[in-house]
Amino acid sequence: MLKFYALHDSLKPPMKADPAALGRLPLSAFQYCEAVRTASALGWYVFPPRDFSVLFDGQEVFLAEEGDWRALRSEPLGPEVEAEWDARLAPRFGPVPNFLEDLSDTGILQVWSGYFVTTDPGEFLHVRPLVNVHTKSSHWCYEGNVETDHFAPFPLFVNLQLVRTNAEIFFPRDFPLFQVSVVQASSLACNGAAETLALSDPGFPAEGLQTTLRRAGAPRKAPGQYGAHIRRARKRET
Repeated sequence: MLKFYALHDSLKPPMKADPAALGRLPLSAFQYCEAVRTASALGWYVFPPRDFSVLFDGQEVFLAEEGDWRALRSEPLGPEVEAEWDARLAPRFGPVPNFLEDLSDTGILQVWSGYFVTTDPGEFLHVRPLVNVHTKSSHWCYEGNVETDHFAPFPLFVNLQLVRTNAEIFFPRDFPLFQVSVVQASSLACNGAAETLALSDPGFPAEGLQTTLRRAGAPRKAPGQYGAHIRRARKRET
């Protein structure tokens, strides 16, 4: 169970990720490639808390403000959004986290969504770029795993590497900025367990090739059989 706690009710809620990758998937991939659909739909889209524009000159990051640019160090969300924090939590925990932070590494911008998150015991949060959605050449997202089962409530942010220089980079409030999903801590613990074997190994499941390979000269299978098989199996499990 992933829980999002909003700083303010004006924030755009996270949205369940879309098998069509916000309509960006090719039609054939959406119809027949269950692997791509499943990956695209994994987790939730997270939005910026407000529209903002930045400019990167190769050394510094600048924030648009009333038709001008000013060097960015940090930027709060603003008093209207932060009022509830100030009333409830500021006396114990100090100021609310900043909305934007220009980190020490060149061109890296940290963006806080305005949300805090928690997960159940044994579950971590995976923060990543939008899956199968390639929208801009101006920046890319760093990925990370956060142990949100005990490092919580975690301020849900993403680190962006700005790469376009001397041009405005606009981030709209109504388009997802990054994607999150829950991963099991046990799956991370076994990442080092792998073997490389020869096809001659007696454990190689050769009979399975009847269904996973296309053979020259054999009648062509109808497209999408893998996806249909997986969806039927999911229905049976449900």
